[in-house]
Amino acid sequence: MRDSVKSYFLAFSERFEGRVDWLYLDVHRLVTVGVGCLVDSIADVQRLDFYRTGTAVHASQSEIMTAWRRVKNDQTLDPKDGGVQYARLTGIRITPSSMQNLVESKLAWTESTLRLHFPAWDTLCADAQLAVMSKAWAGGGGFADEWPHLAAAINAGDWLTAAKECVPSPEKMKAQNDSYHKRIAAEVTLFTNAHVVTAQKIDPAPLQYPLSLAA
Repeated sequence: MRDSVKSYFLAFSERFEGRVDWLYLDVHRLVTVGVGCLVDSIADVQRLDFYRTGTAVHASQSEIMTAWRRVKNDQTLDPKDGGVQYARLTGIRITPSSMQNLVESKLAWTESTLRLHFPAWDTLCADAQLAVMSKAWAGGGGFADEWPHLAAAINAGDWLTAAKECVPSPEKMKAQNDSYHKRIAAEVTLFTNAHVVTAQKIDPAPLQYPLSLAA
């Protein structure tokens, strides 16, 4: 991954995912924490460190599992209303160091998965890499299987087609929240920037976003 993407990625993701230290459900009702990091199994959440709210006391494994189940099984809150509302369901919060490790681990794992689908990954310009990583962060490293036309455009270096194919159908967009809509808009800008960078032979290493290079 290009240095400009790696250094900007966390700030980029926080715009859409927030930086949340409590467990919550995403729009697919999957347990999430941190910067949009899924922990939708007991095994996932048990690897993390939490502390009791308002103290420096580490939460026990029993407390963590109880909190996870309470969030996972909650039917009183609508995930489309955002993650803030879930803060009141539990009394534990992920530690800053554990959150940082979780984000870095997910980033490294996602990149390794993307290389399997996009052989030219390391040579993509920064804006293209950030667009692809954004899609993977929200939809999983193997998103190419669910977005075959987008994946084909990326592998062909057809960035204008990628800018079109990264947008879900109107029906699917209706099921998503405002943050997701903003993420898609950012991906369109990034893929469009990639087209300009490639066409005009601009240095591929620096990230152009949030500047839009579209005429």
